[in-house]
Amino acid sequence: MNQIIRALLATILVALNFTHPANADAQQKFSFDSISYNGDIKPEQFNFSDVTIKGRSNTNRIVITTTFNNVSTPYKSTDGEEALSISLEADTKTNNLYAIRLDRRTFNQTIPDDFNDEGKVNRFLITHKSVQGDKFNAFYEQLNHDDKVKLKGACHYFVDSNNIKKITSLRSPLGQNVISKSTKRLDELLSTRNIAEQIKILSSHCYDATNRVYVKDVQTFLNASGNNVGKSDGQWGPKSQSGWESYLASQGKPLNTAINSVSIQALQDSLTGKMPMLRKITFKDEFFDTSGELRNHPRHAEVFDTSIKSSERPKYNLDLTNVTRFDDKTIIPWNISFQPNDETLSYYYKISDARRFQNNAMYRIMPSKSPFKFKKALEANNFIDKQMATKTALSHLYYEDGSLIYDALPPKGRFNLELDDSSYFVSNSMGKSITSYLIGHAICKGYIESIDAPISDWPLMKNTLYYEQPLINLLNMKAGDTNVIAALEDTFIKTGRTIHDYAPLSKAVKNTLELKDTQAIENPRFSYSNLTSNVLINYLMHRTRDNFDMFISNFYTNKIKIEYPIYMAMQQLDVPVNIKNRIENGAGRYGVFATRYDYLRIAKAMMGDWQNNTCEGKYLKEIYNRRVNMNRKQDTWNSKDMRWGYPQFNNTASKYGGQFWTDFHSLWGRNILLMDGASGQQIIMDMDNSRIVVINAIKSNHYNTKKLGFEPIKYGRIR
Repeated sequence: MNQIIRALLATILVALNFTHPANADAQQKFSFDSISYNGDIKPEQFNFSDVTIKGRSNTNRIVITTTFNNVSTPYKSTDGEEALSISLEADTKTNNLYAIRLDRRTFNQTIPDDFNDEGKVNRFLITHKSVQGDKFNAFYEQLNHDDKVKLKGACHYFVDSNNIKKITSLRSPLGQNVISKSTKRLDELLSTRNIAEQIKILSSHCYDATNRVYVKDVQTFLNASGNNVGKSDGQWGPKSQSGWESYLASQGKPLNTAINSVSIQALQDSLTGKMPMLRKITFKDEFFDTSGELRNHPRHAEVFDTSIKSSERPKYNLDLTNVTRFDDKTIIPWNISFQPNDETLSYYYKISDARRFQNNAMYRIMPSKSPFKFKKALEANNFIDKQMATKTALSHLYYEDGSLIYDALPPKGRFNLELDDSSYFVSNSMGKSITSYLIGHAICKGYIESIDAPISDWPLMKNTLYYEQPLINLLNMKAGDTNVIAALEDTFIKTGRTIHDYAPLSKAVKNTLELKDTQAIENPRFSYSNLTSNVLINYLMHRTRDNFDMFISNFYTNKIKIEYPIYMAMQQLDVPVNIKNRIENGAGRYGVFATRYDYLRIAKAMMGDWQNNTCEGKYLKEIYNRRVNMNRKQDTWNSKDMRWGYPQFNNTASKYGGQFWTDFHSLWGRNILLMDGASGQQIIMDMDNSRIVVINAIKSNHYNTKKLGFEPIKYGRIR
């Protein structure tokens, strides 16, 4: 919930670039005669005498209203006493904060009908959705200076921990004999785990958004200073960068000086003569965030089938000459004793990659404008080169202590396609671990209470074995579902239907032979299941709901800083394809499609969280500490049984925790986590020694995992 307030308050301040005459009438029409630089609006311009906090609720929502009394700003149009009220709204069923409400008590202006929410006159809801789209932006553009200062100042107020305490202390008196239902709902909300953190996260997002430095403004100031960058078009390119560096050089400042509110204020102060005419900001304009990173306005992650262009689809030649085809049309079976020829490997790679383009079955998250760049200290290795030239591994990356050491792809000409850094690889079950990491973020941002929280608020799972089970049971594959789906199998026991037949969870929930009216078995043991992981990703989608677009985009685009789009697999629907229907029907899947470096970026983020003991890092450590025995024979690295090829990393594990494999043969006592997927996908992370191996393949067991994966993790190099 804290996160929601932050995100919502972050949102409030997104578009602070447009102003209106300060002496307008109290019920003025929204319009603006001039445009001002965002940095001219400062939170310290917002003054008030004290605050009053009140809460109320009905069966659907909880409303907490903070009223700032005796408000004044430099742009105040009247001498009378004014009050400003901003409300936080939460859902009573989920205790999720979903909006900041602006209404007739917030502004002297009347909110235009075009912006009214919920059919209510003079009401605007700042939600993740309204901020991610252009609705809030369009609304905020039309505020005057006075109201912009009020909103910016109010958002800044909620960043302070002491002020947050004033909200969280709004509870019924202890010892009260009769407590109304409204008060109970309010108490429950304010007792939610991490409520203070949620508020702070949301308010920080809000404050950050109000302090954006828009490219269009920077370009205008640079031109006015004599450092020509051409037209102020809102897009930062080489010419703009050159103009910025020219300005810095003229001022004797380092050329790597970040573009933020401080540095641009200095640029503005250096101008002489009349203030240059600023241009209207649009939703398409780029901006610099508070850390100086170049960004676009946050966008919804894009639904693949509505955003894809025909030109984006790869043109694959599926020549069947010399190709061995198997019963499974999309994957080479793991249990074959021979390595297929290169024509077969190439064919199955193309078939796998083509799955990114299935109608209604993908969800695309757009990349960062400034993807994370890896330092390289590359070393040649003849063994890796030979594996890439002859075996089934298609990519090998070894990262150690901040630098990339090994970086290998198959030699050009081996296959009738060329693999490079933009080539995609399917995660398969590595997506289980990524899903777990996402759940950690959802916990830290307040969408989910903890790993012990029961799944008790999800109507879709009612009357199934997963309902009211704590998340940790599902994370550890101990959900007691072996009466529904057999261990290590991909099909329902009674119907034989595969988990991945492109049908959402709602199909299984309606079927008494699958999930309807099922009960978990008592004292369950570890039982690896694809179904359980699909339930987890859909529960995450359910908890984030209207905020899913923003949540998933912030994760991949802003935190991981991916270089290429990420494609999340989805089950197909027979109803209109939108995120609402996907959530309600349980259409999510744990698998993703990503490029080799983006997989490494995900692993690096996990390692960074672990080592820096962030909230997400504490989550990773908690699931690691609560890992379970798999009660199976553990393979060694010197196994003489080569019926199916080389030993795989996951087969040397003895424990499993939170969708990660752990405790590997010959690596005892080391904090090592493995993400493992079918067809040989492996990401091994040594948290103690800052080592990561990423292997993407088209067939498991037919490359030397011991040399490519185990040895770099064990020794720091291939021996």
